Amino acid sequence: MPSSQTIHDKNAIVTAAVFLVLLEIDIPATDTIRLVNNTEDITWNGNVWQQFPFELEDINQGTDGSVPTWTVKISNVNRAIEQYLHRYDLYLKQNGIDGNEITCVIRVVNSNDLGNPEPITEQEALLSQPSTDATWATFRLSAKSPYNRQFPPRKILKTFCAWQFKGEKCGYSGTATYCDKTLTTCRLLDNSPRFGGFPGVAGRGLLLV
Repeated sequence: MPSSQTIHDKNAIVTAAVFLVLLEIDIPATDTIRLVNNTEDITWNGNVWQQFPFELEDINQGTDGSVPTWTVKISNVNRAIEQYLHRYDLYLKQNGIDGNEITCVIRVVNSNDLGNPEPITEQEALLSQPSTDATWATFRLSAKSPYNRQFPPRKILKTFCAWQFKGEKCGYSGTATYCDKTLTTCRLLDNSPRFGGFPGVAGRGLLLV
């Protein structure tokens, strides 16, 4: 529920208050990224939120009951987001895809009420389909939903291992510290009987069964 300060600022004819949008992004293998679309950093809820340009488009809410989706564009001028994504890609190769999504929490707070730990509104989302250019890093966002689960539960990947390197399903216990998740490397590590892909599947790419 909005605080009395926020209700006052929202209804005032003239106010210095700004309703700030915050992004809290969790990328596996990366410290939590906290951004505010503002001209300066702010401190809210015990954390510093770095001023950083980003744009949120309107939510695409269909009439067929599907999970709403929208797009966020985060400045990539200094290539910082792109470096996080390269690190994330390496992490997926070592640890597998399942359970390692990029998540985001979008909040709105009142610049006149930063001592209030409760946001005006809050939305959790999953970030996917990242793409970058010299100006923006663009993500597709989708609202979390108990119905938004992958089916079938496992993708049948011909040339890519889905297991976490040295995890229980991988079973490798040697001295190597890195695996690129390919069958070639798995054979070099003498671990191909535990390979988490399906090289015997006909065709190329991805099958869903």
